Amino acid sequence: MKVRFFAFQLSHKGARLFGGGRPRVENASEIEAVMNEWLASRPGIRIEHVQQTVSPGFGLVFLYLTVWYDDGAEPRAAPEGGGTP
Repeated sequence: MKVRFFAFQLSHKGARLFGGGRPRVENASEIEAVMNEWLASRPGIRIEHVQQTVSPGFGLVFLYLTVWYDDGAEPRAAPEGGGTP
């Protein structure tokens, strides 16, 4: 299983006062476009779980989307002595 993490800065009153490195979105269709583009580039995957979190901050609101998916690839074996492959 693999995980893809998406982060968006949501536009709202006061958001223009502060910078941010995440894409700023005005409406849901922009988020849908990003998600649909990502899904279209991976036609063989199976989505296992999707989670959404909204994190308000000082003058900023962030939307985080996490997608757990299976792409059918064989899992890699851990190297000898443990650790990540």
